[in-house]
Amino acid sequence: MRKQTTWTKTPTPGLLRHKTERYYGRFTLGGKTTFEALKTDLLEIARTRFAKRKAEVESARRVARNTETGAGTMGDLALLYRNKVKARVGIVSTALLGIFSFQCIG
Repeated sequence: MRKQTTWTKTPTPGLLRHKTERYYGRFTLGGKTTFEALKTDLLEIARTRFAKRKAEVESARRVARNTETGAGTMGDLALLYRNKVKARVGIVSTALLGIFSFQCIG
């Protein structure tokens, strides 16, 4: 009898299918590996959402690297601030609307 595994690999690296047939993205940021639900059971939609989230993670990684080395721009600092505020638990979503109404170019 063969044991059913929890995760199944897909052709896209970092995109995994759970035994519940939902897709998850595996991301590493700051030395921590996290699994994020892509909230779909369709591969094409999962690929699209995974690519979008992967771009966000890469942007956060670039911003963190630039600000640590002192080469960050004002846009990088604004994105870093935005991500830190989003991560705070105690902020109500209506307050976030006012904070995030600016556009970063760069």
